[in-house]
Amino acid sequence: MSNAGEEIIYRGILFVGALSLFGKNWVSVALSAGAFGVAHWDLPYMFQAYIVVVGVVLGITYHKTQNLAVPFIAHMIADILLDSFFQ
Repeated sequence: MSNAGEEIIYRGILFVGALSLFGKNWVSVALSAGAFGVAHWDLPYMFQAYIVVVGVVLGITYHKTQNLAVPFIAHMIADILLDSFFQ
């Protein structure tokens, strides 16, 4: 899935939905980051842990800016870093 698609799903839909349901920023960040990590089930656990941490950062970034472009750009940077470290 593309980075844009993932950001729409995990930050734009899941984060916002969790925030509407629970009213707590930390719950929304945790749920969206956890789901983001689980969605990458085909990767080794070390990568999944990295992805959950990145998901937390992306969730906080989205909450602070209320703009999906910001976590989208950060997501691209995280992917570039991951690719450069592990290839």
